[in-house]
Parts: sequence; C-alpha cells; structure tokens
Amino acid sequence: MFLSILAGVMLALFVAVWLWQNPSLIRGRLRPQEIARFLAQIERLPFPADERPELLQRLRTWMENDDGKPFYMLNLMRYYSDLRRLPGAPEFQGTPQQSNAHYEAVTRSMLLKLGGIPCMRGRLKARTSWSTTPPSMAGVACSWSGIRAGGRS
Repeated sequence: MFLSILAGVMLALFVAVWLWQNPSLIRGRLRPQEIARFLAQIERLPFPADERPELLQRLRTWMENDDGKPFYMLNLMRYYSDLRRLPGAPEFQGTPQQSNAHYEAVTRSMLLKLGGIPCMRGRLKARTSWSTTPPSMAGVACSWSGIRAGGRS
C-alpha cells in the first residue's frame, strides 16, 4: 500500500514539474492579445529612444513566431566602462558588472516562477570570435549566461 501511495505522489510530482516546464501543453502558443500585452509592458521600460523601435519590432516578430516550446536563451554581455544612465531607470550606484549582478539576483525568482532555469554562467577568458568590437566597447569585461525558459506570465 505504501509503495502505491509513494508511486502516486511521485507521478503527481513528475506531472506538475513537466507542466511547469512545458506550459504550452495547456496554454498553447502566444495569442495576439498576449503579444499586445507583453509589448505594452515592454514599451514602458527604460530603453534608449533610438533603439526602441527596432527592439519592439524584433520582439513582436519573435513572439508571433512562438511555437509554444521551451527555448534556451544565451546572453553574451560586454560591459561599458561606466554605467549607462537611462531616463526612467532606477538609480544605481556601482559598476556595470554590479548592476548586472543586481539585475540577475532580482529577476531569478521571477524566472523560476515562470518555469525558467538559470542553468549556466561564467566569464569569458579569451578573445571573442567577433571580427569587430564597437569602439565604445573595446577592452571591456565580458560574461555570459544561459537560461532555459519554459514559461510565460
């Protein structure tokens, strides 16, 4: 009897984690109203005005092509020598690396609630394979992180 109950609990736990990691099994692909809501939320975030139209168009295209499956996201980051101040962004005293560490710490719990898993991270130790580096980024520190994202709000 105990083993039957244990098996049932383990099966329920497995199904719960599977659905948490694969919400599209229930929700399906992103719907147009979800895309509009996400873009409206993103539009309120502090981004440089000259980058905003391209960013919104790229995100719209990406969301419209959603297949409902989990995806992996790789962030390759090069840090400016000084922290960039954006209109509307919260004040932060520290280096760009400290700012990114703060961002990752704050967003980690949000990511986990949505089924995302921060699965790897590190610092680049060698020269990148990119042929050119923007002059404003020359000689700056680099890092990377990988995320498995399976959910959405």
